[in-house]
Amino acid sequence: MSSPISKFFLGLLMFSIGLYILLKSIHVTNTFSMGYRFSYGSVGVPAGILFLGFILGIGMLFFSTKNPIAWVLTGGSVILLIVGVIMNLQISLASMDAFSLLSIFVLIGGGAGLFLASFKK
Repeated sequence: MSSPISKFFLGLLMFSIGLYILLKSIHVTNTFSMGYRFSYGSVGVPAGILFLGFILGIGMLFFSTKNPIAWVLTGGSVILLIVGVIMNLQISLASMDAFSLLSIFVLIGGGAGLFLASFKK
């Protein structure tokens, strides 16, 4: 097992399996809806208003593509919608016993260690 090539592949395999099991255990949900208030600080904006800005911006772009206000309105609406969706993501780890969680961490940490040790001379 002292061969750098075997350390490289065993480490890569262990790391990949541990990361795969960890990512399969993570649940991602989203609560973004039309009635949800997208807020930045103390300013709340209903999500539907962002769609109205997007629709208005698209209409203005179809009328004249050289209008800078249309580009700002459309681009700003798209950016705020994406930010709103990302801000409302909820990430949770599936329920598992301590042995499973420790096994995942050993696979990830041990695999990364073997992988990196294969580059050492």
